[in-house]
Amino acid sequence: MNEKKDNKLAFIFTPIPFVLLRAYDLLTKNDRDLLVQIASFGPNGCFLSVNKITEKILVCGEPAFYRSVYKLKHLKLIKFKRGNRKMSNRYFFETDPRNWRLTEDLHKKIQEDAGKLGITDLKFNNEPFPNVFGFVTSFNICYPSHKIENSKKIKNPQENYRQPVAEDDSYLQITKWQNRIEQMERSKTTFLIIKNYNYFSQNISAYKAWKDGVLNDYSASETEKRYIKALIEKFELIAKNPKSEFEKQCFVLMEALLNDGKSGFEIEGALLKLKNRYDQEIALQASVDGDPEK
Repeated sequence: MNEKKDNKLAFIFTPIPFVLLRAYDLLTKNDRDLLVQIASFGPNGCFLSVNKITEKILVCGEPAFYRSVYKLKHLKLIKFKRGNRKMSNRYFFETDPRNWRLTEDLHKKIQEDAGKLGITDLKFNNEPFPNVFGFVTSFNICYPSHKIENSKKIKNPQENYRQPVAEDDSYLQITKWQNRIEQMERSKTTFLIIKNYNYFSQNISAYKAWKDGVLNDYSASETEKRYIKALIEKFELIAKNPKSEFEKQCFVLMEALLNDGKSGFEIEGALLKLKNRYDQEIALQASVDGDPEK
């Protein structure tokens, strides 16, 4: 009997839930096509140029392409590394569903499907958007230059129920705090932390009093608490070891203004003026250094 050797085929596959590809209200055709294209490159990431993707794959303009990129990023479905003159941006599909941030309805459906596969403990690491309208609102605040125009299909479900304005205000406040959390995560500058620590000084005082048991009537949302907690932790790390001369100048200015009894809003305004002067000096120095006549 002739023994046949096993023919083994090496291939990479990336599972994408059907429910995600059928989320027509949340993802446009461009969004879905781009997501599948990025996922098809596996762990090495998609390195195709913008021209290649827009002309050969999506057949769309650059504005539509970048809107899809930032939508998928805002939903935490993809990550990307910025390229340079020699290399294009590289896009990676997030293979772990726990890191996604979709709508409440999609989170529930994915958990239900996972349960059918025997995965009963699937928990998401990010709070979901309440609905598509909530996602669009959040996206437009974070990426105004890539704004999604609200179509007739994207409506605020709360309008159908005519809920009280107070509930709408509460929802908007939670969305704003969530956007601040994401802004802080995206930012690579310590100045944002220093500035916002002073801007939200009253919120910080209330949070600390609540943590110390001094304040019992503390009605801040859980999202606000998470932001204030993270802001305090990041600020204290910077304050312990300011690395740049500019950071040191910020803390010297803060201490002087606090001793003068200035409010957090006033200190934040003074810090912004200091930052503007600093940026102007850097720009001037760069122009001098780059002038061949000097």
